[in-house]
Amino acid sequence: MKYRVITAVYDVTTMPPKLVTCRGRKVIEGSAHLMQVEIIDTLTNELFAHCETVQDVEDGVLSFWNRLNPSSVKGPHYTDNPHEKVVVVDCRPE
Repeated sequence: MKYRVITAVYDVTTMPPKLVTCRGRKVIEGSAHLMQVEIIDTLTNELFAHCETVQDVEDGVLSFWNRLNPSSVKGPHYTDNPHEKVVVVDCRPE
């Protein structure tokens, strides 16, 4: 199945996003220095072959971009490159 994924890249060291309330909902406010759209095909992309839901695809994207090289010094949950923190803005079946 194909999924359309929109990602944004933040530099959390110089442009930290803030959690604000907008129309009664908590949203992230900040300046992304890169946004991109990618089509992921779970039938042809072996990194996403295990994905069955939108959430699986989102987790796969975040894992690939943010946890590609986990820190052995600071633990597996540390982002090695805070200058390029990737977030999934939208993910839906294509």
